[in-house]
Amino acid sequence: MRKWIITVIVFLVIGGGFGTFAYLNTRTVWNSEGSSGNFPGNLNNEGLFCEDGDTIYFSNPKDDGALYSMNQEGKEFKKIHADKVSSINVTGEYIVYVRDNHNRAKNAGNFFSFNNVGIYRIRKKNSGDIKQLYNDPAGVASLYGNYIYYQHYNTETNLEFYKVKLDGSEEEKLSAEPILPGSYEGGYLYYNGVKKDHDIHTLNLSNNQVSDIAFGNYFSILAQGGSIYYLDLAQNYAIGRMDTDGSNPELLVRDRCSFFNLSPDNRYLYYQIDGIDHNRLCQLDLVTMEEKIILEGDFCKLNVTSRYLFFQDFHLEQWYQYTPSTSTLKPFSPPVLVK
Repeated sequence: MRKWIITVIVFLVIGGGFGTFAYLNTRTVWNSEGSSGNFPGNLNNEGLFCEDGDTIYFSNPKDDGALYSMNQEGKEFKKIHADKVSSINVTGEYIVYVRDNHNRAKNAGNFFSFNNVGIYRIRKKNSGDIKQLYNDPAGVASLYGNYIYYQHYNTETNLEFYKVKLDGSEEEKLSAEPILPGSYEGGYLYYNGVKKDHDIHTLNLSNNQVSDIAFGNYFSILAQGGSIYYLDLAQNYAIGRMDTDGSNPELLVRDRCSFFNLSPDNRYLYYQIDGIDHNRLCQLDLVTMEEKIILEGDFCKLNVTSRYLFFQDFHLEQWYQYTPSTSTLKPFSPPVLVK
């Protein structure tokens, strides 16, 4: 009788342990308010790299865009998931990303297949724990606090602006505009209009109230470090900067530019100049205002971490890794791993 009681107790303890593990593994762990999933300039450039502490998460160009990680020295590569990813956001317990499997080189599925598209949440320490937050095609997505703000797509309205909570609840349409989410400062989203105007606006994330910051013809808004950086379409796509209240506008790069990004410490501005016969990728030191050419040619997908700039040749599949502290440039060729 005693052995039977002990056996029952053991099974109850084991069962309780499994139940506790299952609960802890499925419950949502909330982020701190105001935490951002990626740098705004990265999200403006497809969000293919994302730094979290000592780890860099990235979409591996050598493995059809699969989700990988590496350390700050560019070593200890790990394959996290086979999904082709963009809009990588990392904060707290989770990696949030847009699944782009319909664009995979080896994909044979339909664009609207459940398995091909959507926004997903995966645990950093358990890549098998994956949750779908949105099951249709998405444009850019960003994680801020406990909400994902994203460009929602359907065949009737094309891109619109939505949000959904980190656990997949509270999906809400915020605007019919295809707002590019990424630039957050003090509880506000900074963005430029698309359909009705090209002015710079803010969206108060606590009450969804829109305010005007600057009137003009702006694009590719990047709010960081107390300033707003932008392409000024009225000035032949020059790069400008203003304070977050719209005051003190100034042009930083007068050449025609197509893509740009800003280092996390706000020291360096990186930009692609489209000079017709002299296209080049440049760096502007925002302290000394010294400009230097990183590489001649056409480049895109400028993504930054605290130590590096990653970018792709516009015409080729070649990627590069640039270290501003040493002005070192080399090809970025991560390995292809089997998970």
